[in-house]
Amino acid sequence: MQSNHPEISSDTRDERPPIVSVIIPTYNRLALLREAVDSVRAQTFADWELIIADDGSTDETRPYLERLALEDVRIRPLFLNHAGSMTVMRTEAIRVMRGEWIALLDSDDLWAPRKLEVQLGQLGAHPECGWSYTGYHHIDGAGRPVTGRGAALQEPVSGWIAEQLVTFAVAAAPPTLMMRRSLFEEAGGFDQSLHVRSDYDLMLRLAVKSEACGVTEDLMLAREHDGRTSDAFPVIGHVTENESMFQKARANAPNARIRRLCAEQSAAQRLHLAALHGQEGRHSAALRSIMIAIWRAPHQRGIWRGALRQVAREIGLRA
Repeated sequence: MQSNHPEISSDTRDERPPIVSVIIPTYNRLALLREAVDSVRAQTFADWELIIADDGSTDETRPYLERLALEDVRIRPLFLNHAGSMTVMRTEAIRVMRGEWIALLDSDDLWAPRKLEVQLGQLGAHPECGWSYTGYHHIDGAGRPVTGRGAALQEPVSGWIAEQLVTFAVAAAPPTLMMRRSLFEEAGGFDQSLHVRSDYDLMLRLAVKSEACGVTEDLMLAREHDGRTSDAFPVIGHVTENESMFQKARANAPNARIRRLCAEQSAAQRLHLAALHGQEGRHSAALRSIMIAIWRAPHQRGIWRGALRQVAREIGLRA
């Protein structure tokens, strides 16, 4: 359960607020957290504060964070009761931040040393952009490059990119994200009903409010390992949150084309839900999801083809 009064360790002197507030949520992954923190401390741009929201870790995370706060006044641990939600951790950290810009980093990922410097430089050169994301590549648990994954990623683009986000035509990873705090607040912050897709949901809303600055340089290393938080979340939960995300994006869409694309994506998620329900023997729920998918995108041939295939599977399963 989320703490109503989270403990925050911080230096209380009256100082000029930092330019950037870096937000790291964490839970019981001290070895990886150390590397993530080191990648922040190695930044060539030094005017930052680092707020680490610890979700009630039961390992040695708390003593480590308390020592860090004594070593570096820019580091501010936030100790929470265990909620099991990245969204809650990030929201609580942002609530106590002081910077003009918010930068997200996960506790198992790493930044290149020039990440903040390059991103802020690009944003300064493009004041029409209230948020930014960068290129990235994958590493394994030991920090070695994952062969072939980088070539599959789409290059970041700039401008009004809501359509590209809806269709996944850009690879926008949350740990590359930087945004003005004022834009974050204008967009409504994180949706706390979402646990694993709240970051992408936020980006869809940012993209409607402001142009994005896409930095093509790879400035983040995304770690693939067995303990990833999103991997522990049930598949049906991912799909349900995707559907909710696209339904919200549809309601906020700036034009008819993006509304249609959101409806198609929402319908596709409903077909995925139908398949999951069918596999678990929930046939009434599967057929209902198929009907909802068709209702949401009645003119999309791909949705009809998918619906007919799923109906055929349901008939076969029940025969």
